[in-house]
Amino acid sequence: MPPAPVPPPDASPGSTTTSPAHRSRWALAADADDSRRRLRRNVHRGEALERWGRYDDADAAYEDALADLALAPDLSIASRIYGGLAMVRARLGELDDALELGQLAVDFAGERPSRVADAHLKLCVIRWRRGELDDAVAHGSTARAVLEPSADLGRLAAVQNNLGLVYAARGDLELAIAHYRAAVDAFTACGNEHGLACALDNLAQSLMQAGHEDEAMLHLERAVRILARIGMGSNEVFTAMWQAGSW
Repeated sequence: MPPAPVPPPDASPGSTTTSPAHRSRWALAADADDSRRRLRRNVHRGEALERWGRYDDADAAYEDALADLALAPDLSIASRIYGGLAMVRARLGELDDALELGQLAVDFAGERPSRVADAHLKLCVIRWRRGELDDAVAHGSTARAVLEPSADLGRLAAVQNNLGLVYAARGDLELAIAHYRAAVDAFTACGNEHGLACALDNLAQSLMQAGHEDEAMLHLERAVRILARIGMGSNEVFTAMWQAGSW
């Protein structure tokens, strides 16, 4: 998009010394600025609503962000919008839409490692939900390869945790446990206690399925202690962790 016009000396958007053409250009620039501000606001709102589990409201916020994006194109945030909307649609069970939007997130990610990794990580989750486990592994592995040189522990932890989910779904408990252990280490190192509790719960489940009940209960108890201290937030997984009697 071309930069906003620079005003002539001693002129302002409302100045009577500017020509009609200048006033029109100022109006367009002001509209674009409003669209950019509204775009960022809707993205942040969508992400917050998604975290709180209000998926229908998050969907609407991301759709509003896409409308703003059409008025004020910003490739630096397009992948984030498509990725967020993809995950919301997956949560709502609209997996075909989620897959298409997730691919758009990859297409608009550019070359920045964090964006590329986030987009592939979301496709990893979507493919996992669709039962397309080989594709899920491929996307998760791509995200990990992109992140490893950057030492981005927060994102690496999420990748390891999600790869654990995929391998667990494939029945490869040894690999699932290895990825969950790596996720626990990374979440611990970066101080993400909610992520740590989730990874500990996943690790406990796979250990239980592999017949390691004593170790599984130790990890589950640790996860519950963490959540008793910091709160469960909106994640339904954490609520289920309090119902371990189903084991």
